[in-house]
Amino acid sequence: MKNKDYKKANYSVAIEFAESPNDVFNHVINLSKWWPEEFEGESIKLNTEFIFKTGDGHYSKNKVVEFVPNKKIVWLTIESIRKTDNFDRTGTKMIFELTPNGSNTLLKFTYDGVVLEDESDRLVEICDFVIKEKLYNLIESFTATIEVAKTPQDVFNCINDVTKWWSKDFEGNSTKLNDEFIINHPKQHYSKQKLVEVIPGKKVVWLVTESKLDWLKNNTEEWTNTKMIFEISASGDKTVLDFTHEGLTPEKECYAMCEKGWSIIIKDWLFHFITVGTPSKEMAKAAEVRNQLLENKTKMEKKDFHRAITVNASTEEAMKKISQINLWWRKDFLGNAEKLNDKFTVPFGEPSFVDFIISEFVPGKKVVWKVTDCYLPWFQDKKEWNNTEVVFQLSEENDTTKIDFTHIGLVPEVECYEVCEKGWNGHIDTLVKFINE
Repeated sequence: MKNKDYKKANYSVAIEFAESPNDVFNHVINLSKWWPEEFEGESIKLNTEFIFKTGDGHYSKNKVVEFVPNKKIVWLTIESIRKTDNFDRTGTKMIFELTPNGSNTLLKFTYDGVVLEDESDRLVEICDFVIKEKLYNLIESFTATIEVAKTPQDVFNCINDVTKWWSKDFEGNSTKLNDEFIINHPKQHYSKQKLVEVIPGKKVVWLVTESKLDWLKNNTEEWTNTKMIFEISASGDKTVLDFTHEGLTPEKECYAMCEKGWSIIIKDWLFHFITVGTPSKEMAKAAEVRNQLLENKTKMEKKDFHRAITVNASTEEAMKKISQINLWWRKDFLGNAEKLNDKFTVPFGEPSFVDFIISEFVPGKKVVWKVTDCYLPWFQDKKEWNNTEVVFQLSEENDTTKIDFTHIGLVPEVECYEVCEKGWNGHIDTLVKFINE
């Protein structure tokens, strides 16, 4: 052994998901889909034993010692060896605890065991990566499912024939392991995919090795290192196709557009090709659809009130203070604004008010307040804010947090724009001071 200096380690990391405890629990126990090591074993339940392996260099045998559906799972490492230095984590526990938080679920993961003295920082990095990236991507990534009256092999063959259901702007090959192909819509979309897993009749995985989405403001390479995963399974006399774009998560700038795009491509164009055997006629309108979506997005971006700010706080701290509306916007705020589906009212003196519901919530990353009703007596259209959305998009920048604030629907054409623009600027200035306190 290169280093025999062990010490006890107890590290926890918590993350909130916009899913029910049942859904999160089922994802957690589906270890083969998200744990970074190779998984060998059966379905997870009490007293189940399973193995993690990384090539020939690392091996651990584990046993489930606590299993409370939708609440808690604990496994104990009963054998372990890392051949590079003979590190042995036998006796270590991996603990997952789930707590409901409204319609969301708070997951706390704890590593309780041993670590080499010089690897404490590495342990933290690994735990954060496994929970905040691997598990988060599994649960929050875009998915779409279709069921067809075809065999698994038929579905597999259709997936490989990319030009018949995704795009004719195709170059390369897409049928066997390590094949590469490019989808290129000039000045809009470029992505290069590599087939990194191919199991005939069962599974295909594409890794995006290069990308450029020209319509994005910030990171045009948001697709790079994401994966498109096609999982095929028989269901009676039909076949189910589960599609996941792993890494396409709600906090990404491209998510809303790509969610609409993939929904059309998988549920309409691929479904049509598999069931009918010919490309969908709607696929011929692909360029028209893309152009219209981008035109709508551009129009909204140019018009909606927007302001970007930077604060000296973590994304979690900033989001918590955003929810404390009475401390930066209106003291007479009523209700709650902390989680998905919370409802609240901001009064402006009788009889004026604005009612909101939190329609989207990604902890530490994004929150959307949708206006469900309002009464603004100073304007001709007293319901002018109805169905508009107030969006806070958060991202880490070194030791600070950038907040992109957008009031979707508050455009120069509406009567209240100048007054509301001044009002929001004042309140946002107050929010910055409040967060920086």
